[in-house]
Amino acid sequence: MELAFLLIIFMVFFVGSDFVMNVVIPRMKGNFGERRVATKLRKLRKRDYIVLNNILIPSGQGSSQIDHIVICSSGVFVIETKHYKGWIHGHQKSENWSQTIFKHHTRFKNPIRQNWTHIFALRKLHPNFQKLKYYPIVVFSGRARLKNVTSELPVLYLWQLVRYIRTENHRNRLSPNQMLWIAETIKSKNLKRRKDRKNHNRYVKWRTKDQKIMVHLKICPRCQGDLLLKNGRYGNFYGCSNYPKCTYTKNY
Repeated sequence: MELAFLLIIFMVFFVGSDFVMNVVIPRMKGNFGERRVATKLRKLRKRDYIVLNNILIPSGQGSSQIDHIVICSSGVFVIETKHYKGWIHGHQKSENWSQTIFKHHTRFKNPIRQNWTHIFALRKLHPNFQKLKYYPIVVFSGRARLKNVTSELPVLYLWQLVRYIRTENHRNRLSPNQMLWIAETIKSKNLKRRKDRKNHNRYVKWRTKDQKIMVHLKICPRCQGDLLLKNGRYGNFYGCSNYPKCTYTKNY
């Protein structure tokens, strides 16, 4: 711990305080959180679960970094890790969430939207991946309190993670051989070169405004209103809650 503190002091003076505070320290916290989650996932029995950590796969013109993937008979759990403290506030459809520590407020991108970009990237790896059942999970590994988080999808504390996965794994969709094939396919696409990792860190852009993600979360990509299920002359469809100001529609 003392060594890490001295290292930070050294970087502040010799590398630059802005770079250290905005890049180095957040990255160190993220890595620490991911290690805590990876350690917790070791409690899953290896004969029933295949765990992949820190996977970087191609995605469009860039790449997608996935913190953790758990493959089991029910499908594929895709886990986004956040290592925060303080009170966490956020809504499933919001563009940003917030962290409150006393009177200090910090905004960060919606981790649920971020996790859907990872799932979309996985689906494109292989045609058969389109048919898989995916379980998106956001897990907070630090001392954060989920004070005001509203989401239909699971947003969990670290201690809840393994129990949740075991509870959801009660369907026999995949055989052991299929699970192994999925894992090997993902690992074969994993970008391991240092150059790829650097390019990813340089290129990372949040795709939270991607139309596919917004529509998937029932958010109008034009005005950010809610997409509501409606009935028209030709059957059911999704329409914007801000109609008639916004006329966006999508087939049911």
